[in-house]
Amino acid sequence: MFLARLSVPLDKVLSLGNTKENRLFFCISLAYPYLCIVKRLYIIYIIIMLTGCVERNAGVEKLESFSKLLPGDLLFVVSPRANGITDVTQGYDDAMIDHVAIYAGDSIIEAVPRQGVRMTSLNDFLEQNKRESSRLHLLVGRVSRPFDAARSLQNARAFVGMPYDSLFLSHNRAVYCSELVVSSYVDEAGQWLFGQVPMSFHDTTGTVTPYWKQFYGEHGMEVPEGQPGSNPGELSRRPSIQILYSYEL
Repeated sequence: MFLARLSVPLDKVLSLGNTKENRLFFCISLAYPYLCIVKRLYIIYIIIMLTGCVERNAGVEKLESFSKLLPGDLLFVVSPRANGITDVTQGYDDAMIDHVAIYAGDSIIEAVPRQGVRMTSLNDFLEQNKRESSRLHLLVGRVSRPFDAARSLQNARAFVGMPYDSLFLSHNRAVYCSELVVSSYVDEAGQWLFGQVPMSFHDTTGTVTPYWKQFYGEHGMEVPEGQPGSNPGELSRRPSIQILYSYEL
C-alpha cells in the first residue's frame, strides 16, 4: 500500500544509492500523501471555525439590535403556522401575527393565556416564544406620533396580575394582548392613542370560521363579530405604528 502511494518509483529511488539524501527523499515520498491529507483536514478545520465565527457574530448583531429598543416599543410575534387568530386577521405585510407585547425598558409587559398580564425579562420573552413556536419571528414596531411613554407604561403596569381574556371581550375584568396596548397608550394630552375597531372572526369571504363558531358555542355565546375590540395583526398595520425591522431566530 505504501509503495503504491510513492510519487517516484521505488526501484528508481533505490537505484540512486543508499545515501543520506536518498533516504531522506525516500521518507518524504512515503509521507507526502499523508501530508496532503493533513493539509486538507486543516483547511476544513479553518473553514468550520470561520463559519462558526460568522454565525456567532450574526447572533451578536441580532442581540445588539434589541439595544436600539425604546420604552413603549411593541414586539409583534409572527406565528410560523396559521391558527384561529391569523385565519381571521391580517398583519403588517400579510405577516401571521397572533401576539403583541410591550417593551418597558427593563422588562416586557404582556397578556398571555393561563398567566394573565405579567412582567418578564426580554430574554425570557424571547426564549419562551422560541420554545412555543420552535422558531422566533418578531416585528419590532414603534409609535410614530407623539405620545406619553411614561404614563402609557404606567397604565400597562397597572394591569399586571389581571387574568387573561380568552373570550376577547371589552370592558370585563380580563385583558388580552392587544387590548393591553389599546387600554394603556395615551398621547401627550392624556387621550387614548389607539381606538378600538370592529372585531373580526371571519375569513376573506366574510364568513365566520367554524373554529370561532365552535369556540364561542362551547361557552354558550354568539360570536362577537363586529363588536368593538382589537387584534395584534390589525394593530401592526395602524398608520401610527412604524415597523422598524424583523427579527428571526
